[in-house]
Amino acid sequence: MAGFQALPPGVRLTASALKQQAAAAGGRSALRIYSNKSAAVNSGEVMNRPIPVIGETQDTATTQLMDLSGRMKLKPDHRDRPLWVCPDGRIIFEAGLHPDLFGPVTDFLVAIAEPISRPSWVHHFQITVFSLYAAISLGMSVEEVIADLDRFSKNEIDPVLLDYIQQSGSRIGKVRLVLRRNRYFVESSDLSLLRMIEDNSKIRKCKLGQIISSKCWSGWEGPRLGYHKNTREKHNPHFTSRIMYAVKNALSLATTAETNPGAANASTGDKMAAQVVHMFEINSADVETVKATAYREIRIPLLEEYDFRDDDDSNYINMQFRPTTIVRPYQERSLHKMFSGSRARSGMIVLPCGAGKTLVGITAAATMKKRTMVLTTTAVAVDQWKRQFELFCSISPDDVITLTAENKQPIPEDRPCILISTYSMFSVSYERMSRASKAVFESVTKLEWGLLVADEVQVMPAKTFRSVATTVRAHCKLGLTATLVREDELVEDLQYLIGPKLYEANWQELVNAGYLARVQCIEVWSEMPPLFWKAYLETNTYHVKRALYTSNTNKLMACEYLVALHESRGDKIIVFCDNVVLLKEMAQKTRKAFICGSVSMAERMACIRCFQHSDKINCIYLSQVGDNAIDIPNANVVIQISSHYGSRRQEAQRLGRILRPKAYRDDAGFNAYFYSLVSKDTPEKEYALKRQKYLVDQGYSFKVIADFDESVRKSGLKFAYSGPEAEQHVLEMALVAGGSGGESAREEEQNLSICDSKFTVTAEDEKQYLDRYTSLADLSGGGAGGGYYQPSGALP
Repeated sequence: MAGFQALPPGVRLTASALKQQAAAAGGRSALRIYSNKSAAVNSGEVMNRPIPVIGETQDTATTQLMDLSGRMKLKPDHRDRPLWVCPDGRIIFEAGLHPDLFGPVTDFLVAIAEPISRPSWVHHFQITVFSLYAAISLGMSVEEVIADLDRFSKNEIDPVLLDYIQQSGSRIGKVRLVLRRNRYFVESSDLSLLRMIEDNSKIRKCKLGQIISSKCWSGWEGPRLGYHKNTREKHNPHFTSRIMYAVKNALSLATTAETNPGAANASTGDKMAAQVVHMFEINSADVETVKATAYREIRIPLLEEYDFRDDDDSNYINMQFRPTTIVRPYQERSLHKMFSGSRARSGMIVLPCGAGKTLVGITAAATMKKRTMVLTTTAVAVDQWKRQFELFCSISPDDVITLTAENKQPIPEDRPCILISTYSMFSVSYERMSRASKAVFESVTKLEWGLLVADEVQVMPAKTFRSVATTVRAHCKLGLTATLVREDELVEDLQYLIGPKLYEANWQELVNAGYLARVQCIEVWSEMPPLFWKAYLETNTYHVKRALYTSNTNKLMACEYLVALHESRGDKIIVFCDNVVLLKEMAQKTRKAFICGSVSMAERMACIRCFQHSDKINCIYLSQVGDNAIDIPNANVVIQISSHYGSRRQEAQRLGRILRPKAYRDDAGFNAYFYSLVSKDTPEKEYALKRQKYLVDQGYSFKVIADFDESVRKSGLKFAYSGPEAEQHVLEMALVAGGSGGESAREEEQNLSICDSKFTVTAEDEKQYLDRYTSLADLSGGGAGGGYYQPSGALP
């Protein structure tokens, strides 16, 4: 049987390539999937290859080559179907070729698979045990998953994948971890599954007592919230409680079940029945061990749900949405995945920066009305969360409590409240806490919390923070983030620390709908001056080299030029610089405001308010403290001078500072600009490429300007960093900063290493990189992608 012809090494899989090869094969066979590795995997080996879990397929550039000719038999009407379904669970969606199917197919894929890459034309998804876990926990059956997958697939689905879905689906969602009066139980109606878990040696050590069985009134499971239900509704402005449409339906059905069980049975088609539930108790100190073992070794994730409407052990918070609060359709869809009937599921919701993650968390808290804890990364974010609760909800100020290093209010134990704090407040060991901190910590740990909202949840797997997931005894956990990526491999741990990914928005869909700004991403290359090159080549010290290419005066002049250009247009500009010495130097020399770790909280808030509401500050310099959980909605330009190696998360977070929707666009359709300034012929170019990977997977593209230095020199402007004296001054500053091991140039490096610890680069790493980075085209600045670009607008 004739198959597809092999694509040349390095050629990316595209929709046009698929169409051409499908035509060449005459519809008789299927494709070969290629990436950048040099050898193909024998088709027989695919049979024994396990389906990857989240994290194993995140980097599409290193996917193994597999010869799938003969394994993926095309259907006669394959041209009318949008999906390639591979034996290893990869799904390739020809999004650009099937616009009429885009909506239902995307909803289906997001429900059953992990999105890996979603540019304009071809989307890449991966079925994993946890994506199936999320789909089944949302009410989809295994039969529905297989039937719809077959309906959309161009090819016959491989039996290996079908068996995997059936076997995984038969066990997923049948074992739960339940919190009852501060005691943890593992329970299931399937005794054989429970015994399988109990027989594990690690879990046996954590068990308290034997398996017990009891009857409970069960059978009603709430409405079926399949992926195709209520995904395109418009917001109803007359919905008085302002809670999302899907949750309203679910909660109203739950009320019907409580007041009239017969009616609920009629609506769901289920009969209420006494069901035997088997359970055993585990030590509360070993909860993470039990969850990790069930996840990693037994491959049965423990489902965490909270029947909050039937929980009579805790009181409700008196809070309602204000009439002015509007929940957007995609926020409704994300929360629709969390709530089913009277139950709230633990899991993660991924929305872009500026898309309203805070409102999603507040809506979840207002829906449950139980004691809630919100954890975020900084004290600034704590203040913002408090103000957002008071903005969107009518709630007593006494019921919203903040806990920071400067503010340690007692937590009421006789009534529910909203507690907002930082991860670091709970990362300090008990012995090192002050007396006031110990009192608060003891109150937090002995109370039962209805909901734990983990903002910027990607930081939670860090060793210093991960204990918070079990220290705070919460019935339901909701993780919120814009960038579910880490440069280590700990992001996978969130699947059991928090729960499965419930929803991930498509960035470009939100841009096209007007919910996010349309950003032009630009990478600006700058030559290093001869004085800097001489020092760079003469030193073997990594920190000195890094300080030199970071402080490149041509980069600094390019920054000055871009700031002047955008200030003349009336834009609001953020300049990011991780090197604090350089940040302070530039801010003071150009007379701009700056915020870094040494700036007090009061000064930070005053500076941000002035930036937002006044024309006195139109440009602000930020260090790493501005990466996360900071709300500057009117900023529309970001200029990045230095960054944390190849951190994809930091790149996306910084882009997110300007993603809030803007009222205007330029002639090219853009209303926000993201500049990354890079020194040519240095490791900074390679780091920039790694940093852009996540954004490229979200559909963004970067325009490269290779000869920007010439535009700067011809501008006729007077720059603070032009001339021999300025070069000598910056060179000496860089040599001093680098010579001290980089300590004087770094601040709060721990904050970045929480997510980006893989990028702790040594001098040997740098040497290996320089040895292999020898392309003459790239070293000369003549590599592909170079071009000239002039932003709209003119300097005065």
